[in-house]
Amino acid sequence: MNPFKILSAISSGSFKGHFGQYGEDVIVRKLVKPNRGPGRYLDLGAFHPFRFSNTAYLWMCGWQGVNVDANANSIRLFDRVRRGDKNICAAVVSEAEIASGLTEVNLMLPQVTKTRDGISALGSISSDRAELKELVRAVPVPTLSVNRILAENSGEDIRYINIDIEGYDEKIACDIDLARFRPEVISVEEYGPNLTALANSVVCQHLQAHDYQLFARAGYTSIYVRED
Repeated sequence: MNPFKILSAISSGSFKGHFGQYGEDVIVRKLVKPNRGPGRYLDLGAFHPFRFSNTAYLWMCGWQGVNVDANANSIRLFDRVRRGDKNICAAVVSEAEIASGLTEVNLMLPQVTKTRDGISALGSISSDRAELKELVRAVPVPTLSVNRILAENSGEDIRYINIDIEGYDEKIACDIDLARFRPEVISVEEYGPNLTALANSVVCQHLQAHDYQLFARAGYTSIYVRED
């Protein structure tokens, strides 16, 4: 759909689609009710301004926030499209890792070549390890903790946090200083065979101890709501 038509549909209340990979943003917008007024979000592992985004709808409703991704190409795209947002190229790690001296990590990106039609593509993949090493390149990325990001961006006012950082989700969800920062909704990518297992997950137990309850599950994303 044309972006202008989407904006028009959102303004009129007739938009029925979603941007999130599994429709997570449909649940989130029912909880935070963005049409009632502007708010702020933090998107960790933001990836793309619209594709699979759990914050795109909120932004189109006038919300603003902070998008963090370790891939500089993603952040450049956010800078071009998400006007009003703050976009940070960084790898989010725990406070303990920062304290131990982890100031930088290597992001492994594919080496691409231009095909005749202009489409980027990987070279032919070999099972030989030496050749596989040549297909990727290591890009150094600075590290930040979630609490530093929140502290430096008026985190007390952030109403929604989305966490999708490929394997670090549990560690970062449990690292948020929930005594200081109290978002209404937190969504976390976490894996489990069923809802019973998720209810006993490290993330769920931690968030429950800080007055959050597992409200919904969409795909691999668990959505937690603060109990007031």
